[in-house]
Amino acid sequence: MFYSDEEEPIVKRFISYKENVLRNNKVILTKFLNLREAELLEYVIGKSDDISLYFSSISESDEYKRAVISAFPIEPDFNISLLKIEYNKKFITLDHRHLLGNIMGLQIERNMIGDIYISREGNVYIAVSREMEDFLKNNLTVIDHQPINLINVDNIIGDFTPNMDVKKYYVASLRLDLIISERFNLSRKESQELIKAGNVKINARTELNPVHNVNNMDTISVKTKGKMKVLEIGGESKSGRIIITLGKLL
Repeated sequence: MFYSDEEEPIVKRFISYKENVLRNNKVILTKFLNLREAELLEYVIGKSDDISLYFSSISESDEYKRAVISAFPIEPDFNISLLKIEYNKKFITLDHRHLLGNIMGLQIERNMIGDIYISREGNVYIAVSREMEDFLKNNLTVIDHQPINLINVDNIIGDFTPNMDVKKYYVASLRLDLIISERFNLSRKESQELIKAGNVKINARTELNPVHNVNNMDTISVKTKGKMKVLEIGGESKSGRIIITLGKLL
């Protein structure tokens, strides 16, 4: 089956969206979807001339998107505000996890916030549902005792190459448990326990099979350990081991 038991409620919700659009000839705007949810929505909608499906796009690397489902072709409005954070870079350093923690501390649901973009120059942007814009501006005013200000902008500016620790490894296979062990310096048993406990996701989908083979450009999230990306798989060493390049997000 294309989806797991734990994903069935999501699939049922998307089926109800599809039926509602077709039955009532209307337009539905979703909240922000992660990559796996977007994949499931595409699966449910399928290839149909009766429904148009659109996804928002701010950058090529977006991990969270809003979708518009329509019974007829339209110019979709994704109702997204792009906010830039003005702050004193001498006194505070912002990273994704810390910033998201401050936002979630305001009791905002994760699906109301899109991607956070942080450039190498320290420029910080947040994609948010437009209905959350005023709330964030009024309540996210201080981080680490330093004042910040949110302003509307039309686009992101700067080098947004992900900040990664990139290393090459020579591995016997592309098994998930082995790759996790190598990148996070864990024993094979520790990696297998994390996987079987449901603490590992590949491209936002929970993977419970330790022997699953990873693919090029997969994003692998390990709870409490971090996130890494398979940047390149290619070639063999003289001893016949596979060369794989992994980037751990900092």
